[in-house]
Amino acid sequence: MTRAHVRFAPLLAVVLVALLAAPALAAGPTASTITSPSDPALIFRDQDGSGGTVVLSVDGTTTGVGNVDLRCYDAIGNSWVAAADVPVTANHFHADITNAHIGAQAPCVLRAVPVGDSVSQPPGTSSPYSGLRVLQAYRAWDRISGGPNDGKIFDLSYLDFGDGGALKIGSAGTCAVGMMGLLNPTTLVESPEMFGCIGRFSPTVRDAVSPGARSEIQVDGVNAYPPYSAILKAPDGYQTPGFVPVSVTDAYDPATGDLIVKEKERLLRCLPDDFTCSSFSPLGVELDRLITTSAQQRDVSETDTWRSVDGSQHALDALYDDETGEVSPNRTSFDFPGSSGFQTYDHGDQVTLPRGPGSILVKDDSTTPDAGDGVNPQGALTYASAPDGPLVFHFSDSGGTDIPEWTMPYARTIPAGGQMVLRFGVADALSLADVEGFAQATLAGFAPSLSIDFPANGAVVHKRSLVVSGKAVDAAGVALTVNGQATSVASNGAWLRQMNLTPGTNTVTAVATDPDGFMTQRQVSFTYVPAKVSVGAIKRLKNGVRIRLSCANDVCSGVGALTVRERMVGRKIKGLFAKRRKARVKKVRLAHKSFLLQPGQTTFLTLKLNATGRKLLARFKKLPLRVKVTQTVTGAGPVAVKNSKLTLKAPRKHRRKH
Repeated sequence: MTRAHVRFAPLLAVVLVALLAAPALAAGPTASTITSPSDPALIFRDQDGSGGTVVLSVDGTTTGVGNVDLRCYDAIGNSWVAAADVPVTANHFHADITNAHIGAQAPCVLRAVPVGDSVSQPPGTSSPYSGLRVLQAYRAWDRISGGPNDGKIFDLSYLDFGDGGALKIGSAGTCAVGMMGLLNPTTLVESPEMFGCIGRFSPTVRDAVSPGARSEIQVDGVNAYPPYSAILKAPDGYQTPGFVPVSVTDAYDPATGDLIVKEKERLLRCLPDDFTCSSFSPLGVELDRLITTSAQQRDVSETDTWRSVDGSQHALDALYDDETGEVSPNRTSFDFPGSSGFQTYDHGDQVTLPRGPGSILVKDDSTTPDAGDGVNPQGALTYASAPDGPLVFHFSDSGGTDIPEWTMPYARTIPAGGQMVLRFGVADALSLADVEGFAQATLAGFAPSLSIDFPANGAVVHKRSLVVSGKAVDAAGVALTVNGQATSVASNGAWLRQMNLTPGTNTVTAVATDPDGFMTQRQVSFTYVPAKVSVGAIKRLKNGVRIRLSCANDVCSGVGALTVRERMVGRKIKGLFAKRRKARVKKVRLAHKSFLLQPGQTTFLTLKLNATGRKLLARFKKLPLRVKVTQTVTGAGPVAVKNSKLTLKAPRKHRRKH
């Protein structure tokens, strides 16, 4: 080997290494953008995952050369591949991503990155690979496996993320509305939980003072259990005969992420007693619970309809069990209606709330300023009807280990074959002003929905007797008055009220009131003009006219008249006219006759010329008449319904032939 060969050998090796390494350095695009779907992408994952169901159809563009991985990044730094080695053609890519690919880890940010790139790029970080937020709702219906109750639903589990909040929904026997907190829309970091459980009913009172004294629901003085609580109460709850499962339906709006959950839970008792509990028996009462979410899961409503399903009246004693979400470094504080501001509470403390609706304001951390600290949530629990006894704290965070928990007692009567409704709202936000806004909107939403559908405001009607109609709806039931008169409301909310009108302006005022005292008022004003006389053909007669008149829907009365205007020069008549002229004229009435028509009647009104008319016709051979029909409107005076011109000619005289 020559010296030159030796000299260039190392350089050749470097070049070979560089060439071999070149494909790895150009392994993927340098930037990417997901163009579809729009941000955020909202998906609903059902109880079995539906691994084969496409939930996201993803399209995007890239800069550079190479295929991409669609990788999802969560708020704590984890990432996973949702679609691997997606082909890129002409700088465009497409992939269908299923529930199984997203998994249960969402929320996350989906990015199109070079194949094999696992560099951490969590939500909120700057990246050339533009991200798409993926939020999801998850549903699982817990079913019993095996035995006499095989396949029956005993609990619910919904986890719902919105663009700003997150919560979990369970059955009435577990946590109802719970795990409710805020979600940073940029970083997807979750706040501490504001509420842990709202509206739960445990098999025994969760009481630090006197635990297990009773169940949290009693019907007619007997301990009662929703399905999940019943299972917890019985020694072998899953296999206990007489079990009645939870019935549930739901609806998810992929455009907003709003979730609606409807559950029916039959209340059960233990037989032969609470200690043995070898079988279940229904107590004739069912809890129908409706939970709806809105405002990106920061605002939740809960409507509980306690229904008699055996046709009997029942006494209900329900301890609504509520709690905040997490142990805070600083104690949780509450501002109750009627109190002097935010305060902390200890085990056994009681608070009597004023009658009527109200909102309990809560700071997860008592040191949080009203304007918020950007981390700790503030919340509100709003109720349409105050509890029937003192609110009792069973746990508090005074020891630094527990979370505040309290019960709100409702002792109500469920009418025979009827229902009784209790309504609540739960909201959280970073600022107290936002929380109070949610609470005020919830209170306003408790009021009945009321409309007056007919007649429209400002309408003109021609019927003396009119049926006013509308709709009044309220979950708790509604009482309606129309112009002060009690008016029945159909099961679908429709109502009718017949009214006798007076000519001119009439006003209808409807007021709907629900059992909790919420009231809605609607009012319309309209004008009643009695049915207009319809004027048909006008026929010339030898010495007058005949007019066809008809009337519909009401009694019509008025007059018909024939007039002419005489042009006067001095005291002499120099001409006749049907309308006013600048020259000196004199109006002369030549015929006048009243009429009265019943509803639906048609008649002929004959107007014969009087002596003056006959003389003028004989003299001038032509009469340019004004034909006028006037309807009499009570309270509004005469109303002209016909005003036209007509010329009446004298008949020709025939000469006698000789």
